[in-house]
Amino acid sequence: MEIIDKLRQIKVNIKEKDILQALQIRKRWPHKYTFYNEPSAELIDNYGMNMQHELYDLDNYLNYSKLLDCYEKGFTILLSNILDIHGDLRKVESVLRDVIGHGCWANLYFSKGGTGRKPSFDYHKHPYDVAVKQIYGTSPWIVGDEKFILKPNQVLYIPKETNHQVTSIEGKKLSLTINLT
Repeated sequence: MEIIDKLRQIKVNIKEKDILQALQIRKRWPHKYTFYNEPSAELIDNYGMNMQHELYDLDNYLNYSKLLDCYEKGFTILLSNILDIHGDLRKVESVLRDVIGHGCWANLYFSKGGTGRKPSFDYHKHPYDVAVKQIYGTSPWIVGDEKFILKPNQVLYIPKETNHQVTSIEGKKLSLTINLT
């Protein structure tokens, strides 16, 4: 698949400090994006559930202090619609537009790991294909009946309707997921 080959070729060099800096731009992170009605940031709790309300203030913008506290405790943070927050992600978006003709919804899964923390949602599937590019750290995956360890700069392709899950957090990690619709 051409898009997967292109994603393998793109170097995405984002550091923890880059993400933390972008998260301090308060108005960039509304509770819900108006057009998509999706939250800009979510917390994956110890039960593998999406806990978005924990991260926002009453004015419906991200509370950086709350998010940082959860991150420091080892929870995984899901950041949505992120192809604009770093130059390397803007390159990814440009390649997506060149190859498939339009941009795609992309997310970052951001964690420093912690004992007993859930790394992702439970075993699940999507009605669209997904490409995953590991930015830093490693992510052990189950995709269908196969197990993988995704290392930095590797790309994993998950066909639509295929069950998948990240099984653990070994330490700091950043993964880019692209919904290929």
